[in-house]
Amino acid sequence: MKLAPLALLLPALCCPTSARADLERLPVVELTAFKDGHALVRREGTVPLDAGVARIDGLPEPVFGTFWPYAKGEGVTLKSTTAGYQKVTLSRTPLSAEEMLTAAIGTKIIVHEARETEDVSYEATILGRPTRSAEEQDANDGDPAAGGGQPTLPVRGPMILLGTPQGTRVVPISKINEFTLVGPAPETIEEEVIRTGLKLRVDGPKPDENVTAGLSYVQQGFKWVPQYRVMLGDDGRAKITLQAALVNDLIDVEDATVRLVVGVPTFAFKGQTDPISLQVAYDQVTRATNGAVDRYDFNGNGALLMNSIQTQVRMGRGRREAEAAPAPEVTGGARTEDLYVYTLEHVTLAKGERMTVTVKEFDVPYEDRYEALLPVIPPRELLSDDNERRRVGSLIAASTVEHSVTLTNETDAPFTTAPALLYRDGQILAQSLMTYAAPGGTSDVNLGTAVEVRTDVTESITGRKDEPNLRGMDRFERIMLKGSIDITNRRPEATTVNLTKLVPGEVTAVSNEAKKRELGPADMAGYPDGAINLSRYGVPNWWVSLNPTTEIEWEVSVPPGKTVTVTYEWQYFWRW
Repeated sequence: MKLAPLALLLPALCCPTSARADLERLPVVELTAFKDGHALVRREGTVPLDAGVARIDGLPEPVFGTFWPYAKGEGVTLKSTTAGYQKVTLSRTPLSAEEMLTAAIGTKIIVHEARETEDVSYEATILGRPTRSAEEQDANDGDPAAGGGQPTLPVRGPMILLGTPQGTRVVPISKINEFTLVGPAPETIEEEVIRTGLKLRVDGPKPDENVTAGLSYVQQGFKWVPQYRVMLGDDGRAKITLQAALVNDLIDVEDATVRLVVGVPTFAFKGQTDPISLQVAYDQVTRATNGAVDRYDFNGNGALLMNSIQTQVRMGRGRREAEAAPAPEVTGGARTEDLYVYTLEHVTLAKGERMTVTVKEFDVPYEDRYEALLPVIPPRELLSDDNERRRVGSLIAASTVEHSVTLTNETDAPFTTAPALLYRDGQILAQSLMTYAAPGGTSDVNLGTAVEVRTDVTESITGRKDEPNLRGMDRFERIMLKGSIDITNRRPEATTVNLTKLVPGEVTAVSNEAKKRELGPADMAGYPDGAINLSRYGVPNWWVSLNPTTEIEWEVSVPPGKTVTVTYEWQYFWRW
C-alpha cells in the first residue's frame, strides 16, 4: 500500500505551473444565427503556450466539415489541432468529511471514532490517504499494445492514515463519526478530473509566450425567431416593427457580435457531427457521408468523399449570477449573396436564456384586398349518393370572402417569413403569417373572413345535345349550363372584390369583363386540392381529355349595402 504524498494530493503547491494541464475557455466573439437553429460560432482569445502548445477547454459538436481552428499574430502558424482527453486540476470547496480530511493532510485533529463497544476520542495528525497513482495503474493494469484512450486518474482508498504516539493508525473514513481540526479548516481541495479539449500546436512565437487562438464552426443550438407587428394606418401606410427572439441553447455569449440571417442556408451535412467532437467513430462518418452527399454523388456509392475520408487515421464552469448587461445595439443590415444579415453588437445571453430585441422598423404602403375562391363543383352525374351531395354543400359553404392586406416592400431589406400581429387604430385585428418579400416585392397577409361581404352561387342546366361521334367515340352528350354569383356588401364603404371561380368544362360566356383561361397542370398545382380535385368523386378516365378546368376572374366594385351579380356559361361532355 502506497502513501499519497503531499505532492500528489496538492499538486498546485509543489509543481511548476507549466506542468499543469489547465485549459483555456475561449469566449464567443461573433455568432451568426440562422432561423433553423444552426449558428456559425467564432470563439477567440489569448492563450498561453506550453512548449508551443495551446490547450483549450471543451469540445464543440460541429456540423461535419465546418470546424476550422486558427491562430493569429505576426509569424504565427497553426501546425495542427488535436482533440482528446486531458487531465485538469480543479480547486473545489470540500463538502464532505472525506474531502475535508483529504484536504487537511498534515493538520492535527481530534478524532471521534466509532468502535464496536464504545466511541473513543484521541489526538492525531493526518498523514495521508493510501492512493494508487495513475502511473502505478498504467504499469500494472494497462495493455501496452492498446495505447490511447482516456488518461488514468489516481484512485484513493477508503482509509485515512493517522499519526499517533503509538504509531500510524489505519482507520476507515466511514468509522470516523466526527473530528475537530486543531487550526483553521481548509477552504479548498484540488483534484484531478478528465476533460475533453483541444491542443493547438503553434509555430512562430516563443514556446512559452501567449498567442491569439480561435475556433470557427457551425453547430445546432442557437437560433433567431423573427416576429412582426403591423400597424395599419388610415392613410394607406403601414408601420412594421421586426422583433427578433434569440433562443440560446448552445453556449454562453457575453458582449459579442450576433448576426441574424434572413434566407435559406444550405448545410449539406447538417445532422452529421464532425469527428473532432469525439462523438462519432470513423465508420459512422463514412456511413453518414453516404447519405449526406446523395445530392452530389451521382453513383450513389459515397465515393465522392472517399479520397478525403478513407485515408484519415481513426480517432480514438458553474454558472454565476451575471451583472445586468447593456442592451444589444442594432448597427445595420446588409445583403450577402442570397442572404440578408442584420448585425447586433454587445449581445450578452447565457446558455438557456432567451432575449427579444427590436431589429428594424419599416414604413410601407398597403392595400386592403377582398378575395374569394369558389371551387370546382362536380357535374351532377358524379353525385351518386347523399354523402357526395353533402360534401359539395360543405365545399360551397366554406367558400367565404377573405380579407387580406398587400404590403409593398419599398425598403432595402426583405420581409422574412414570420408570424405577424396586425392592428388598426390600436385594436388588434388578427395574428397571421407574413410571407417573404424581397425589396420591391409584395407580401399578402391574411386577416381572416370578411363577414360583411358574402357570395351566393346559383348554377343550372340550360340544354343538352347529343354528340354521336365525338372523337371517334359514341354515346356522348354536350351539357350546357349557366351560373350566377351574387356579391353582397354590408360594409359602410364600397368594396372591391377579386373573385375567382373554377369551372369543370369549357367556358363560353362571361359577364363584367371577366378574364378566363383553361388551366394546365402547373396552374392547377397552385390551387388547394379541395378546390380543384374531382378524383374523389370517381371521375372517369376519359373526362380530362374532353373537359378542361377553366378559371374565371372578376374584379368587382360593390357599393355599400348593395349586391352585384356576375354570370358565366359553360359546357362539358358526358358519356352515357
